[in-house]
Amino acid sequence: ATHYYWTFGDGTTSTSHDPWHFYLRPGVYNICLTISDSVTGRTCTWCDTVIVTFFQSNVTVTVNPNPMNRFTSVSLFNIIDPVVITIYNFTGQLVYKKENLPDCTFNINTEEFLQGIYYYTVSDNKNFISKGKLIVFH
Repeated sequence: ATHYYWTFGDGTTSTSHDPWHFYLRPGVYNICLTISDSVTGRTCTWCDTVIVTFFQSNVTVTVNPNPMNRFTSVSLFNIIDPVVITIYNFTGQLVYKKENLPDCTFNINTEEFLQGIYYYTVSDNKNFISKGKLIVFH
């Protein structure tokens, strides 16, 4: 494909190959991607539905240091309901989980993690709140 056109169902669009999009309010959104090849003139459209639930929009999650060697500190601020933090390795396998977290700061020992890229999510067991990437090196 040489051209990309995304519609996110909320009146916004993108022509980026791999865009990020943030929804301002909960709802059901019909997302479509139309790709085209200027050489052959072919186009293809794929659509799907995304459900965005209520989220705690004022929550702040900080991870420091990142990249990390042995330990990292995670800080959670403006938590309304206790949250869960989960960390997944590059293949999607759960490698860490900590539950019932209020506003707090805690350390994660990453010595047992293999060197590489990890992904974290923060949720309140009903709704997704935050996500991010962690880099571990030894």
